[in-house]
Amino acid sequence: MQHDLETRAATIDHSELRLWLRLLTCTSLIENRIRNYLRVQFDCTLPRFDLMAQLAKEPQGMRMGDLSARLMVSNGNVTTIANQLEKEGLILRQGQQ
Repeated sequence: MQHDLETRAATIDHSELRLWLRLLTCTSLIENRIRNYLRVQFDCTLPRFDLMAQLAKEPQGMRMGDLSARLMVSNGNVTTIANQLEKEGLILRQGQQ
């Protein structure tokens, strides 16, 4: 039997909800520590690191659209970050072949 969202929400155990909220808090704390570490140690943002990490997994390179899909961000976000990284000499962009 399929329940609507309100019915399902009413049946959720409060301890489950508290657990999810704690997990969300932990995730946020960990992400903030990673962001701070990257900024302090490497003068790098998490989005820049994520993009370079994806490129490191694909030695032959990746298309911008594939990067965007893998990172789950817009094409515009990927283009902006890639432009900055290219300007700094950290990546090399090539035209489609």
